[in-house]
Amino acid sequence: MTNGLSTRTVTPPHWGLYSNANWDVVAAEFEQRGFNRASVHVVTGTKLMGTGQSFALLGARSDSGRDCFVVVRGTTLGSTTCDVSRPLLVFIERDLCASCAPGRTPVKTLTILGLVRHDVSTVTLTAHGESGLGISPAGGGTYAFNFSAARNNSLLRARGTGTSILAAIRLRLP
Repeated sequence: MTNGLSTRTVTPPHWGLYSNANWDVVAAEFEQRGFNRASVHVVTGTKLMGTGQSFALLGARSDSGRDCFVVVRGTTLGSTTCDVSRPLLVFIERDLCASCAPGRTPVKTLTILGLVRHDVSTVTLTAHGESGLGISPAGGGTYAFNFSAARNNSLLRARGTGTSILAAIRLRLP
């Protein structure tokens, strides 16, 4: 509070993963694909530990009113996904984790971005034990998640209600 007035923090649609100039490039390219530029936003994302490059899953509303998604590596947009029909859709980027091996050579890891269908209630990652990953609403009835420093050969599972496994993906270093 300043002089009796409250201050409000406004998070930019690029979450600070992009400079304003790079965001303009990404948003303009999204707009060229038929999306409302003002609706372009980061659904989930991170900066790669090894390079500092942005790795993000963006969402936007098409001119026809559909919620669609694109994975962006740096400022390079991948293909557009508007129908998440599979329970688990995963995008992987190779990374290096220095904090995973202090004082030694950084460990080769995977950074994961994912979308899950509306009927997925939990996502887990199993390496040496099973851990739950947080999923957040992404739009269009889908949910998203991200995870950094996943190890080679980890198992990602999407579960429905109860203990039913709707999808399982073994993660491999590309």
